[in-house]
Amino acid sequence: MSQIPPDPSWQQPPGYSNYPRANDPFGRPPGVYFDAIGAAWKLVQSDLSTWILTTLVGGFLIALVAGGCNIGINMLVYGSILNTGPFDLMKYLTAAALGIIPNMVVGIFSGSLLYMGLKQARSEPLNIGDLFIGFQCAVPLMIATLFVSLVTALGFVCLIIPGFFLIGALSFTPLLVIDRNMNPIEAMKASFNTLRADAWAMFALLFVAGLVVALGYCACFIGILFTLPVYFVTVGLTYNTYFPGAPVAYGNQYQIGVEPPR
Repeated sequence: MSQIPPDPSWQQPPGYSNYPRANDPFGRPPGVYFDAIGAAWKLVQSDLSTWILTTLVGGFLIALVAGGCNIGINMLVYGSILNTGPFDLMKYLTAAALGIIPNMVVGIFSGSLLYMGLKQARSEPLNIGDLFIGFQCAVPLMIATLFVSLVTALGFVCLIIPGFFLIGALSFTPLLVIDRNMNPIEAMKASFNTLRADAWAMFALLFVAGLVVALGYCACFIGILFTLPVYFVTVGLTYNTYFPGAPVAYGNQYQIGVEPPR
């Protein structure tokens, strides 16, 4: 986790709130902070109805796309809805290769939800149409999803541990594609260079936020409507400490959007 000791001689310029956390007398530099999960929950509560509706519609569309594509792939490769019959390596590899397509499409919706989390972090109004904002850069998002999946898979092949590191280091990739209009390679490089010092902390944050989401599944799946948005807003809050934009709500404090000179 990146931490810079505060300079006792530094004084906060007029007009700046504590950067970027509330109740922090010295302010903190861009980094991975686990209190973002609690802050995300408070922000989600402020616009809970929009998040519930978006999660319902998004979940339905993702299930429709993934399920429909998988049925089509099985029909094409195996001649039936289900994978039946003796194991065939070539058919298995063909189905696995074609299975990348629905994952890339799902990546568009995932990128849109992540951007909604960023908008919530920046106190921008949300609406159900935000679920489709990723289609404005659909091709770069799909390619970025493919590249990140391949690189991460390669990391897991290399003794597993590098895969976890890459999950943390590349987690900003879809947001950089949408928010900064970067191409997939630029976004991956920017995410890696930004988070490589904090990759393990970022992975840990994603893991803990994922556990919060899992609690929603335990509550007869209904809780997912409340816990899944927390994940996206958590990522949005963390991303915004590295790539600030518009004024940011963090609890009851606001960040102007640019870190004061230190």
